[in-house]
Amino acid sequence: MKIVKRNSFMLVLCLVVVWTALFRAEWVQASDLVIAAASELQYALDATIPLFRMKHPEIKLKLVYGSSENFHSQLKQKAPFDLFFSDDPIYTQDLIKNGFIFENLEFRYGIGKIVLWALKTNSFPLEQYGLKICLDPSVKKIVVANPQHSAYGKVAIGLLKSYRIYDSIKSKLVSGDSVSQAAQFMQSGAAQVGVIALGLAAGAPLQKSGKFMSIPLDTYSPIFHTGVILQSSSHLIEAKAFRDFILSSEGKVILKKFGF
Repeated sequence: MKIVKRNSFMLVLCLVVVWTALFRAEWVQASDLVIAAASELQYALDATIPLFRMKHPEIKLKLVYGSSENFHSQLKQKAPFDLFFSDDPIYTQDLIKNGFIFENLEFRYGIGKIVLWALKTNSFPLEQYGLKICLDPSVKKIVVANPQHSAYGKVAIGLLKSYRIYDSIKSKLVSGDSVSQAAQFMQSGAAQVGVIALGLAAGAPLQKSGKFMSIPLDTYSPIFHTGVILQSSSHLIEAKAFRDFILSSEGKVILKKFGF
């Protein structure tokens, strides 16, 4: 009889331990502040995390990088993100229009810049020729982000057209689904030249393997970057804390370093 009671007690104890562990795991996951961000922000936002954690060690972050257009579609399907950093205000404005965001929870955190990038193994005189280097016969592939998914892709195509070289080089163009995929094509050597976001070109991997020159801001339309806190977020206080840090003097220094 005592053995039965003891076994029953041990069984109940085990169930309590298992239930507690599952509850704790679920709670930890639910407590994460989940941030969706345009892929060209990866190096900039990753650099902010250590400083933010020093100020807010109680806030757990999960960052997901990808296409702003894809995130926009996911958010309209009620994807569980708390914050969204977009590379195009068209997406954040549409979310506001459709009631996913309180209008006063939108903020502008930067203006993106376009650069001309080339592998270091190529001796292209970028500063001398600028975008017209794309006409060089030795340039076989030129990478841009997909203009259907990325503001940077749209601007890159617009630039090539404004320089009146698009028709001559369009057969050389290779587009990545996102800015970061375009950067991967260049880093791997699959293309000799690319027109990409400074935010990615300023990152360690592309600085190590390539060189770049900035394209004057007055030669293309501004690429405004806007962020929003989702109305459905259950972590409004934490989301506002991260937003405020990004917009603080410390956050602005990091964003500026990476081209925003």
